[in-house]
Amino acid sequence: MLACLTLLFLGVGLGHLIHLYTEKNRDPEKCTAPVIVFYNNIQANLTLDFMYSLKKRTGVVSISGTYYVDNKMGGVIRRDVSYVWSENKDSTHFISTDINKVTRDETLSDAVIETVLPDF
Repeated sequence: MLACLTLLFLGVGLGHLIHLYTEKNRDPEKCTAPVIVFYNNIQANLTLDFMYSLKKRTGVVSISGTYYVDNKMGGVIRRDVSYVWSENKDSTHFISTDINKVTRDETLSDAVIETVLPDF
């Protein structure tokens, strides 16, 4: 009887540890922000999905949204930007390392996108 209880508690404890480990891998550090940018007669409705690692100070921001000129849809924005960052006291500096343009979805030129997005 004691052996059965011991095995039961070991099984529950081991199962709990495995659950915690797999939960950590399934739930990466992430943040989502809806953003609306206005510039002259242009409006961009964007969603920024940040996925990052605090330990490595690296991440990817997935940008998707629609671009309007004079309230008429002008195109679609869709790209993934890999980045690193450095911190200095209360300041954080982001540097893009790679840009993956989703060409089957994105319909705007880089020159047009530069009017509503930072330099990436």
